[in-house]
Amino acid sequence: MDQWLGLTEHRFSPGVREMCCREALHCSFEVASENLQRTAQLSIGGGTVREMVENQGRGVIAAQRSGVLPPAFTAAACTAQTLITGTDGVMVPLVTEQQKQKRRATESAKRIEQGRSSTTSVGRPKQGSEGP
Repeated sequence: MDQWLGLTEHRFSPGVREMCCREALHCSFEVASENLQRTAQLSIGGGTVREMVENQGRGVIAAQRSGVLPPAFTAAACTAQTLITGTDGVMVPLVTEQQKQKRRATESAKRIEQGRSSTTSVGRPKQGSEGP
């Protein structure tokens, strides 16, 4: 029976593990635990939900790295060969070389008008975001 339910290697069934992972996507592990109790009558503590989700995540990463779990799409399947992804993190502005040159010219004109000297360091200025 355990093998049929997928419990030979894990304490919880694949369905319960999936519900925990899906629920924890949008809230804390404690809230996910409360939601699972309310909606699926599953009494699983927040710490257990966290442990389960992290273990599932490690399993997915290992499967991706070994090539067992390839992406479900290819670049050819994307609109105009563009793939848009989302992440959490710091917003990094991308300034092109043309934008930098324009800003440097404007700031230089302002400094000359105000009679100030340049504050730039000696050496070649950094290039824009489009690279060398």
